[in-house]
Amino acid sequence: IEILTNFHLLGILPHFDFYLNRKISKETLQDYQCGLATGGKLYQRIVFPIFNKEGKIHGFSGRKVIENNDSPKWIHMGKKNEWLYPLFSNTKTYDKIKDSKQVFLVESIGDSLALYDSGIQNNLVCFGLSISPKFIANLASLDIEKICISFNNDSQKERNRGFEASFKAISKLSQVIDFKKIFFCPPSKNDFGSMTKIEIDSFYSEVDKLDHKSSMLNIINIGKKINSENNLSASFSKDLKNLCKLYNFYYGN
Repeated sequence: IEILTNFHLLGILPHFDFYLNRKISKETLQDYQCGLATGGKLYQRIVFPIFNKEGKIHGFSGRKVIENNDSPKWIHMGKKNEWLYPLFSNTKTYDKIKDSKQVFLVESIGDSLALYDSGIQNNLVCFGLSISPKFIANLASLDIEKICISFNNDSQKERNRGFEASFKAISKLSQVIDFKKIFFCPPSKNDFGSMTKIEIDSFYSEVDKLDHKSSMLNIINIGKKINSENNLSASFSKDLKNLCKLYNFYYGN
């Protein structure tokens, strides 16, 4: 009830300049049913309503449009660990996942918009670098043959947290979902929002040709390099060790 009430209080306006300036089309933004909030906790944010499978709103995600303040970039309202976004927000995402039997897991709505606008509507947002048991259970219920872990490529930063989180995601997913359905497919740049449509098309073409063995060998080699260069937690070493065991079980040394 609180969420539905807040929806009316937000005063959403179809003001898209923030994302239009980032080369996202008006058609895509309309499909995501977003708008600028003129009131409430998400005031002066581009607000994205989160729908459940019954077609009802059960949360909001708001991206700030004023960059020169100290407020967080994103604010989420609702139980985001239960969200499977934007699967139930538009028929294009649902149909593309169903028809392709493939899905890209990305960090943020910004990544999702960039992929969607380039024709890759089969993506789901993790709202950060972790995936919840509820998210995994919902994902497992879908008829998907290829799950692409596409968290940000933070290689230009001190630590590549996107790649570190990919290990954790693969470790969690492989406990519930067939290991050979899980692929490591990071963006070629930092994130999809910083890539052109041509670059995203090239990325998609490469993913289409990618085999599972090469994908897993790539992330294992990256993981060994990361582990040797950084003082990472014991859990990362454990995830790396488990991934190596899975790889050796399926493909040998």
